[in-house]
Amino acid sequence: MTGTAKTEEKEFVEIYNLAVVEIPTNVDVARADENDLVFKTKEGKFAAVVRDIEERSTKGQPVLVGTIAVETSEYLSQLLTRKGVKHTVLNAKEHAREAEIIKDAGQRSAVTIATNMAGRGVDIKLGDGVVDAGGLYVLGTERHESRRIDNQLRGRSGRQGDPGETRFYLSGEDDLVRLFAGDRIKSVMDRFKIPDDQPMEAKILSRQIEGAQKKVEEQNFVIRKNTLKYDDVLNRHRQRIYEQRRQVLDGEDLSEQVKLWIEEVVEDTVHVFTAEESELEWDLEALTQAMSQLYQTEITAKELREDLGEISREALIEEFQADASDEYEAKEEEFGAELMRELERYIVLQVVDMRWREHLENMEVLREGVHLRQMAQKDPLVEYTGEGERMFTELGRIIRSEVVLHLFHAEIAPEQAEQQLQQAQTSNGNIHYEHETSAGAAAIAAAGGGEAVAAGVPSAAGVVTQPVRASEHEKLGRNDPCWCGSGKKFKKCHGA
Repeated sequence: MTGTAKTEEKEFVEIYNLAVVEIPTNVDVARADENDLVFKTKEGKFAAVVRDIEERSTKGQPVLVGTIAVETSEYLSQLLTRKGVKHTVLNAKEHAREAEIIKDAGQRSAVTIATNMAGRGVDIKLGDGVVDAGGLYVLGTERHESRRIDNQLRGRSGRQGDPGETRFYLSGEDDLVRLFAGDRIKSVMDRFKIPDDQPMEAKILSRQIEGAQKKVEEQNFVIRKNTLKYDDVLNRHRQRIYEQRRQVLDGEDLSEQVKLWIEEVVEDTVHVFTAEESELEWDLEALTQAMSQLYQTEITAKELREDLGEISREALIEEFQADASDEYEAKEEEFGAELMRELERYIVLQVVDMRWREHLENMEVLREGVHLRQMAQKDPLVEYTGEGERMFTELGRIIRSEVVLHLFHAEIAPEQAEQQLQQAQTSNGNIHYEHETSAGAAAIAAAGGGEAVAAGVPSAAGVVTQPVRASEHEKLGRNDPCWCGSGKKFKKCHGA
């Protein structure tokens, strides 16, 4: 509930979907809102302000002076001090005395200077004899860009049916007047040789000033509305990322999600090295090297050709996905299912948080420069939305690639598994992993969105540099020599 929302009704409806209902006052307003007085210069305006304050105070009427800046309130205070006018300043610098100053602002002959930020929404109680003197007189030294702020200042006077009076003093040098009518006002005053301290007063002039305020309000409304539209784009990204984080923080089983990511990363990597239409141009050597950087595999291009016979992109994807799946199962068998789930949650959370921070920075850079695309006759908001979605898709690929990479390179000694599990449950884990930044690993990064290999996730301490099997009798991989001694790969022998 507020007393000054009517002037902002359009914004409340269009942006916040809130209707504005005007409730009649309990007691009829007895306040007199006088026309603005417009002076040629600021010096002339403030000279007239000081005279008006001095006259009102002398006859016992309390005066509340509203300024738009602390500097203005201090300048006016100096002028009143030179004239010997007793006054108090309320400019949000003296928090401890604000209540006391406001309490006395309605007393006989009191003069209070207040900035827009101080004393709003307070009933100023009138002292003895003040009603007979005309009630509280509110004097504004400048129009604000928003009519709502001016109405808040006017509303200090005439509360609960009390008498009161308000008036604004303006000059052709004030920011609002200068932008919309300053030159015309000065030319008129020069033509009629009006002195600097002699004001122009007309109802039509006050309406023109309010019209200028409406223009500024409309401009600010458009800016805020566009800001909301830009924020909505990022908010959609935020909702999706936070949903992913919520799953991790709630302790959900991520194994199925991780398995899907492994398949997607493998598929992306295969596509990087088989992008050409002709199979003769495919770089299988680089592909096998990239896969060996992704997970523990020793398969070569020659073995691929022997195993698959006729090489196709689909066959390569199927072969490497099956191989990576075996490696994942071996990793889970080595760590144990419970520790593996903790490891997955820890890595996902760390990668998501790190990359999300980078995404926010990248979106801010995009936001700062996207308006330049107007020069190419493009809508900045449409460009921001489209480019932002592409960046978010890229973010997803980077996250998948890094999670899979770190998971495959995580190592922990079997005898420490139980101890590490307890630590992981209480302090996000003490799990170590590493990866190499070779050409093959960089290719995986390209498949996963750019920087997957180059940046690591912080670990607690003690990185194990070379992956080792926990046991010589663990489950064999598909490309390992078969245990029977036949010389064939396990997948071609007892693993068939």
